[in-house]
Amino acid sequence: ALPEECGYKVVGGEVLLARGRKVKGRVKIRNGKANLNTLRNIASEGDRLVVEIKEVRRKNFQGSTEKVKIAETIYMVPING
Repeated sequence: ALPEECGYKVVGGEVLLARGRKVKGRVKIRNGKANLNTLRNIASEGDRLVVEIKEVRRKNFQGSTEKVKIAETIYMVPING
């Protein structure tokens, strides 16, 4: 059997709420978590979430973590009513 291999976790980044070209709100991603409640309260149909991943860490089978080199990663998520 193979050892339990690595797991990946987004530990740094940002989620923006965008409307047109304007940013209406932003939330930091810390330790793999982002509280989106404030963005949800001000979001409208037609807005979009812009998720920017800045840091990813990898946990190996020994339990230690290391930073993973990643290219700039941005995801656009449209908000539909």
